[in-house]
Amino acid sequence: MQNLFYSAAIIALLFVATATYFLLLMPTQTLGSTISGQEYQATTTISTSAGTHWQARVAANGGCSLGSVVVASSSNTVLRIWNATSTTDIASTTIVTFDSDVLEGTYTFDISCSRGLVVDTPASFDGVYTVTFR
Repeated sequence: MQNLFYSAAIIALLFVATATYFLLLMPTQTLGSTISGQEYQATTTISTSAGTHWQARVAANGGCSLGSVVVASSSNTVLRIWNATSTTDIASTTIVTFDSDVLEGTYTFDISCSRGLVVDTPASFDGVYTVTFR
């Protein structure tokens, strides 16, 4: 009877010690909701990038996600963002076109771009837009 009592006490003690060990290993402070390596990157389009296009990532490298577009000041032209490998990609799809009358603010998308992400700025572009992607 005494052996049974000691065995139960030892099992209970091991259980408490194991639970305490794992509770102490848990992080006490959360620094963010993003796993390391999954953070958003950003690029800013300004008047010096007028008449060009910028490509975030192509499908050969796993595609990407369009997070958001922050419009700091609009342009008298349009800004076009495609799910494409280049501006001449015939299988591309337009994700969004910001017209000249777009309001300043943050536009959240969080969509996957399987082919890649291309940001096209026309020659007369003079706005300030920040595009976040991963």
